[in-house]
Amino acid sequence: MDVKDSALRAELDRRLVTLERDESGDPAHAPLAAADLWLLAAIVMALTVAGWVMA
Repeated sequence: MDVKDSALRAELDRRLVTLERDESGDPAHAPLAAADLWLLAAIVMALTVAGWVMA
């Protein structure tokens, strides 16, 4: 993104820094553990099979 207006650029940079600081401690942005990914995959597969059976 190329912003020519220096005041607008400063405001965007300030907002970006604030957003990064606010999200740094948020657990929603942490990577999922392997067990959680396998559980999610199992749920998706179970729902897919259930959908095929019901179709």
